[in-house]
Amino acid sequence: MTKLIRSLSLLCASMLSCSVVAGEIFIVAHPSVSLTPDALQDVFTGEKQFAGSQKLLLVDNAGAQKDFLDKVVKLDAKKYNSLWVKKSFRDGLAIPPVKGGDADVLAFVKNNPGAVGYVSALSQGVKAIGKF
Repeated sequence: MTKLIRSLSLLCASMLSCSVVAGEIFIVAHPSVSLTPDALQDVFTGEKQFAGSQKLLLVDNAGAQKDFLDKVVKLDAKKYNSLWVKKSFRDGLAIPPVKGGDADVLAFVKNNPGAVGYVSALSQGVKAIGKF
């Protein structure tokens, strides 16, 4: 029994250590969106709301948000959420919905013109804007 508990403990520890390793983040957009990587920080802080005449529709990814905020937006989660609450009250902007993972974000981006999100792996049917 002790051997089993020790094995399970090692397995859990190795799984946890893998989950905290930062990976690559890909910014993806609906094919109707034309953006450059330089604009992404302004897009995800609500400073840039249009790409040409296309209204942008942002989506967050719960599974990749920490890496995204660190690498792209350069804010921690508390400051990012606070920023969006203020923008929602002050400017009337919609707070980006948070999807559960890559599959949900990719489906949202594929099905919504103007959508921009981020994932840890690319898929067909979306446009890659940047890799971080």
